[in-house]
Amino acid sequence: MVNNVFHTEHTYIILLPIYNEGNLLNDFLNILENKLTNINVFFKIVFVNDGSTDNSVQIINNHNFNSKNLTKEIIELNGNGGQQNAIRSGLNYVNNNYKNIYGVIVMDADGEDNPDALSELIEIKDYDVVFVTRGKREESYFFKISYIFYKLIFKIITGKQINFGNYSMISPKVLNNIAEKHYFHYSAFLSKQKFNIKKIQYNRNKRINGVSKMGFKNLFIHALKSFTEYSEELIFFQIKVFLTILLSFSGFSIYVFYSKFISKKALIGWSSNLMIGLINGLLIMFSSIIISTLLLIIKNSMDQKNIYLTKNNLPK
Repeated sequence: MVNNVFHTEHTYIILLPIYNEGNLLNDFLNILENKLTNINVFFKIVFVNDGSTDNSVQIINNHNFNSKNLTKEIIELNGNGGQQNAIRSGLNYVNNNYKNIYGVIVMDADGEDNPDALSELIEIKDYDVVFVTRGKREESYFFKISYIFYKLIFKIITGKQINFGNYSMISPKVLNNIAEKHYFHYSAFLSKQKFNIKKIQYNRNKRINGVSKMGFKNLFIHALKSFTEYSEELIFFQIKVFLTILLSFSGFSIYVFYSKFISKKALIGWSSNLMIGLINGLLIMFSSIIISTLLLIIKNSMDQKNIYLTKNNLPK
C-alpha cells in the first residue's frame, strides 16, 4: 500500500525513467543526494523501470540515502515501451497515488540533466510548467548541427521554439490535467497546452558513464514524435507548400500554353523538366497530407492505457 501521508506539505516528486542504467545509478544517486541534502523540502524519488534487463532495480533497492529529506520508490512497467511511455505511465501513477505534493520534476537518470537546476526549480512558485532549456552540451559537431537543423524545421513548421527536453517541473494542476491523456512526446505536448510556462537555462552535462543514448537515430525518431504532437500545424504547413507548388505549376502552365500556342515563341530548354518537377512535387505533398491526416486521426482515436502492473515499496 502506498503511504500518501508526508511530513511536510512542501514535497516534490522527482520522476526518473530508467532503462539499463545500472552502470551509473550509484554515481547519479550520490550526485543527486549531494544537491538535495541541504534543501529544506522533502523529495520522493520515483523510478519508472522501463523493462530493464540489467541490475538497475537491484542497485536502487540496495542504495540507501543518508539525507532525511529523501525517500525512494520504484514502479515496474510491463516490458520496454520507450522513455516517453515511461514518463506518461509514471505521471499517471503519481497522479493516482500522491495527492499532497507541491510539484513533479521529470528528469533523466543518466546525469545529462544538470541537477544544479533543482534548487532553482523549487524556488519558482507561480508556475504551471517550468522547462529547463539547454545551454551548451557536450556532443559531436554532427549531432549539434543536426539538432540545430531540427530546431529550425520545428520553428518553421510550428512557429514555436523547442530548446528543451523532458527536464521540467509541472504543478499538481497540470499533472491532474494531463493524466490519462495520450501523447507521444512529453515536452512538445506540454508546450502546446495553454499553461503558464516558464523557462530557465542550464548547460547540458555529459552522461555519467558511457556514450549518450541520444544518437542521430534516436534524435530523428524523437523529432518525429515531437511533430506528431503538432500534427495539425504540420498538415497546415504541408497544405501551404502544396498550394504554393500548385500556384507555381498553374502559372508556369499558362506561360507554356501562351508561349507555344499564342505567341509562338520557343520554350526554354528546361521547361519540361520544371513541369515534371512541379507535378512530382504536387504528388509528394498530396501524399504527405493524406499520410499526416491519417496519423492525426489515429492519434486522436487512441486512448491512454495504464501499463504499469506492479509497484514495490522500497526502503526509505
